Amino acid sequence: MSKKLLVFMLLVSVLLVGQTVMAADFNQSPVLDEKVESGDLPGIENRLPDQPFVVQTGTQVPEKYLDYQIGEYGGTLNLVSVDAVVHELFLGFGTPVLRAPGQTTENPKPAIVSEYKHNEDYTEFEFKIREGLRWSDGVEVTTEDVRFAFENFYADEDVAEQFPAMLKDPNGNPGQLEVIDKYRFKVKFSEEFGWFETQLASWITDYTKIFKPAHYLKQFHKDFTPVEEMQAEIDEEGLTSWSELLTLKDINHWELNQPYSIGAPVLTAWMPVQIDSNVMKYQRNPYYWKVDQEGNQLPYIDNIKVAKVNKQESIDMRVISGNVDLLSQSATLNKMSLYKQNEVKGNYNTILTGSINNPPLLFLNQDYNYQKEDSVWQDLMQDPDKRFAKALALAIDSEDVNNSIYFGRYGKKGLTATHDPEKARKLLAEIGMDKFDDEGYRLAPDGSKFEFVISVTDHAPDIVPLSILLKQHIENIGIRTTVDQMGIDLWWQRNYNNKFMGSIHWNDGPIWPSGISEDYLPDFKGSWAPASYDNYLGLGGRTPPEYLQKFFDIHTARKKYPAQSKKGKELFAKLENWFDNNFVMLYPVADVTSPNIISKDLGNVPAEGYPWGLDIPRNIDQLYFKK
Repeated sequence: MSKKLLVFMLLVSVLLVGQTVMAADFNQSPVLDEKVESGDLPGIENRLPDQPFVVQTGTQVPEKYLDYQIGEYGGTLNLVSVDAVVHELFLGFGTPVLRAPGQTTENPKPAIVSEYKHNEDYTEFEFKIREGLRWSDGVEVTTEDVRFAFENFYADEDVAEQFPAMLKDPNGNPGQLEVIDKYRFKVKFSEEFGWFETQLASWITDYTKIFKPAHYLKQFHKDFTPVEEMQAEIDEEGLTSWSELLTLKDINHWELNQPYSIGAPVLTAWMPVQIDSNVMKYQRNPYYWKVDQEGNQLPYIDNIKVAKVNKQESIDMRVISGNVDLLSQSATLNKMSLYKQNEVKGNYNTILTGSINNPPLLFLNQDYNYQKEDSVWQDLMQDPDKRFAKALALAIDSEDVNNSIYFGRYGKKGLTATHDPEKARKLLAEIGMDKFDDEGYRLAPDGSKFEFVISVTDHAPDIVPLSILLKQHIENIGIRTTVDQMGIDLWWQRNYNNKFMGSIHWNDGPIWPSGISEDYLPDFKGSWAPASYDNYLGLGGRTPPEYLQKFFDIHTARKKYPAQSKKGKELFAKLENWFDNNFVMLYPVADVTSPNIISKDLGNVPAEGYPWGLDIPRNIDQLYFKK
């Protein structure tokens, strides 16, 4: 018996709390047998870490929602995309350094690393990389990959990519790296930074912020490769410098749909092998570092194929014809009847779950026109009682929104306000909007014409219909309202440049408490204070008014503690209270219900009613096709 196998058996024995698993050997997908026999690929015991990560019931998805089954090897997972952004796939490619079940970060355990500890005040974090962990090209992962990230990437003034937020303490100071040996390293901060642990367990930030394949990226760094040797590729990519080429070749999990990601070493379960205008293909990573409790190397599924289509209707046709094995983000409630009617024909089940997303929200930009003297909008936003914003919230008929757009399937928990147009009208009268123009719309408090503009784009199929319905609700209380629809690129440009009065977008509210997502920030999914946020980041902008500064103070204080620690939960409650009292984002409905299409042949799928969709970030590598 090999030393590696003995270590694995002991590890599984501990993980199963006394239940000993006597695996005869590690197992691999049969698709790899020929490569091993020909010598093109090392045997399975030489491809796994000395201590592989063991997956079982409750490891990645809470036991309440999934009774983990030992899967079967083989098959191709068929997906579909209308814009090359396949949430079912790219969420699944998010691979955190630490892990906790589901969309939580509480008391995370080692994942990519085999050991992890921190000091009492969260200023020093120590890690040990799994010995024998390998990149997808077979090269061992060591502290050189971490050193390269810190010293040759983030700290190099010639490289545009600077230290990311997850590596900066609450005052913006970057962590300091101490390499101990080939596998051990420490990251030290100058002040308390428990949030670092939270980010280590998030699939959004994932391992690529800390581990970069040095052996690969050194080809594109002038300290290791002469620029003249890179020049042909710099020109071919249409770039102007070696540092731009380096940045291009540094692949995070959101970029695995790009042709330039092919060939880049990864730690994900699959790696890209073909990306063109019609299809994206991925094949199993033979060096993937997870196994089940019987020693079977994950993933169970060999290949992934993503068909690219040009419209939502094409997605629906592929679903009902049985050409899609898994669909979550692009499945819509208004097609539920179509999905259900064709389940037998398409060999799938349609199940309803919660979501990691909020419904689309209406954002009110606190910084709009802040540089304009006598700005009516600024007077309305800085009203301590927030009466204009409250009036908008009271104008929204959530029951109408729910029935008209979401087929009555969304809940009411978390609504900004209960529909009360009469109360809304009284609030508007209190702030001086009690006079009307010739068309029956309210004038501004100073007697000038007033128009509320909602800027939207097709981020999701429900956003434009929602904006039209909200226009009707808001005009019902006498406020002239315009929906300004634009292309997605222009929307983002204007979003970041403080050009919106109001806007609509969705964000990841259900995973804010765990710290996995922070897209409540003022200039991301919703533009509600982009100039003040620039100031917070030290990029100029606007000195925040006192009420906005309170938000930044709470946000900064949150960074001292892990998100789901006792103190972290207390600070998140303060953050929620701030949002409740300041009306910067309005919830037209709440409690998202998501339809999901799942092939009847797929196993290890979370149960209906699961809070976070299908939990693809934690679950995709354990899916399998039942024979």
